[in-house]
Amino acid sequence: MPKVITEYERQQTRNAIIEHTRNLIYQRKGINNFTVDDIVRSARLGKAKFYSYFDSKEECLFEVVELSYKEQLEGFTLIMDSDDSLRNKMIRFLKEIYLSETSINNYFSPEDFELVLRKLPPEFIEKEERMTNSVLEQAMEYIDLNQTQLESLVMLLDCLTYTASYPAISKEAKEETLDTLVYSIADYIEKNTN
Repeated sequence: MPKVITEYERQQTRNAIIEHTRNLIYQRKGINNFTVDDIVRSARLGKAKFYSYFDSKEECLFEVVELSYKEQLEGFTLIMDSDDSLRNKMIRFLKEIYLSETSINNYFSPEDFELVLRKLPPEFIEKEERMTNSVLEQAMEYIDLNQTQLESLVMLLDCLTYTASYPAISKEAKEETLDTLVYSIADYIEKNTN
């Protein structure tokens, strides 16, 4: 008689696959240096089990990004609810959450994410748009920017992510560039928030 798997067990397995994938992103410094075989080996699952949860590596990577968005938003909310100036809160969020050692932003560039999205069915693009809009709506509860300023902020954050995930510069140059961007973004937000 086949073993009955509860919904809880299914969710635990799914979460384990996502966590092992995220760990491989950190260990291998990006999304291109491992395969589904590496994920199932790390999670100690069979390949068929992986494919019973995800249709592709890209679908699993999308879930990793979605989880990271949620965690970053939680961190953002905690910091923004603290007592400090808007500028200092933004610096703290960008350094402690957005660019932390365990942030996906250090290993997954905007271009990487675009490539992942291109390999996924259209409903994932729609899901990403809803996810991004939700994050921006929640952020706007703390930061009052007009549409043009918001678009500029998104581009500045993409620059920050690109720099964080770019491997071909020295550690010192990367740190100096990231610091410059973090302080510039914080100043931009403070200057433009009504």
